[in-house]
Amino acid sequence: MAATPRLIAALGIGLALSTLAGCSVLGLFPGGAPTPAPSSPAPSPGATASSPGGAPAGARPLLTPLGADAGAWLAPGYADGLGRTFDAEGTPCGVTPDGAILLLQARNAQQQLEVRALDLTTGEKLWSTAPGSCEPGAVIGTVAVVARATEKPQGGYAVAALRVRASDGEVLTEGDVPDDLGGLTAIGEDGRRTYLFVHAEESSIMAMNPDGSTAWSAPVPPGGTVATCRLLDETLGCGGTASASLAWALNTGDGSFRVQPFRSTEVTWAHDGYVMGHGATAFVAHDLSGSPVGVDVAAVPGLPAPNTRTSFRLADFASGVTAVDRDGRAVLVEEFDQFGLGTSTFAQTGVTLPDAGLQTVMEAVSSDGAVVAYRPIRTGTTLLLRTSRGTQVGSLDVKLDPTGDTGITVDMMGGLLVSSSASGLTTVYFPRGS
Repeated sequence: MAATPRLIAALGIGLALSTLAGCSVLGLFPGGAPTPAPSSPAPSPGATASSPGGAPAGARPLLTPLGADAGAWLAPGYADGLGRTFDAEGTPCGVTPDGAILLLQARNAQQQLEVRALDLTTGEKLWSTAPGSCEPGAVIGTVAVVARATEKPQGGYAVAALRVRASDGEVLTEGDVPDDLGGLTAIGEDGRRTYLFVHAEESSIMAMNPDGSTAWSAPVPPGGTVATCRLLDETLGCGGTASASLAWALNTGDGSFRVQPFRSTEVTWAHDGYVMGHGATAFVAHDLSGSPVGVDVAAVPGLPAPNTRTSFRLADFASGVTAVDRDGRAVLVEEFDQFGLGTSTFAQTGVTLPDAGLQTVMEAVSSDGAVVAYRPIRTGTTLLLRTSRGTQVGSLDVKLDPTGDTGITVDMMGGLLVSSSASGLTTVYFPRGS
């Protein structure tokens, strides 16, 4: 029996889509204009990192951030603090890497869901697609991946996956997806294909060719529908988190299993394998065939730059580095004592990151390593901006549970900090002076 199409139902009766990537599409309305707000107080590669003042930071090897565009790192201007804000009613789906265009999902005057692109300087609506929807992570470089519904002559809607140019909405690629689509998540692109997580009655992961045809489609294993996936060169690594305890990997060539599904809530995907947890401090590294390899991961393998389209090699997880700049130079280094308590130190300056530890959530690192955004243990509902000199230059209130009326989540999109509230308001926080 066919399920009621969630996307199509939303078009007619005002139901919002559920995003399956950790955020919720909540109360959407049209709008958007830049408003002033009170402000609050890329280097070339080298063999070692150095502080802004030129002091050596120790002979730490370069790490290998792979697959990220310029928007994977926080804008360096945040080292000067927070400046103006931009407010728009709707749910954010992404920001272009140059920080110029915001893509969001909102309701139009006909109460249909639509995708709209807003100029972050003028507030102008550059283009829109209605009826349509998008998910967080929809912007990949200069392209946006969205879903569009078109009414059929015989009734009902046909739904398509679109790759559009983010600047003007021109459709570059159009592919078929199930008409009962509930959400379309862009996993990534590799120059050959676009990889999509298709949420429907029968969820699947699909590879779309440049002409819109489907190269392959693989069903999502039972229990994996809330997973997120990462593009790792010729592999898609999926799941392995508290919300999606099933993990597996697919070959990008044909969608076949590279790693058969297995149960684990502690999997960190690397460019050439994955690390699976076996307790509080015991981790085993595996290559992408699923075989254990001799990489010593002695502590929780943090992601050196927190971005779902950035991957690192297994050897990087054994470095003790938990954050890097765009060139792969160490920004934060974590060390553990005999009791398993960690201390994070800025590699450039030797300054300790206050209140950091195992439960610290690193949200973003600037491209030059001069500033980080994180949630410390002591203030888990506050996002702090701190420079490598140890100076706090800004803070934002963050609610860990976004389901309440005052819930707020903060993400880094296109190098900018972007919040989404349960009331349906998106706010972009710009660096001071921008």
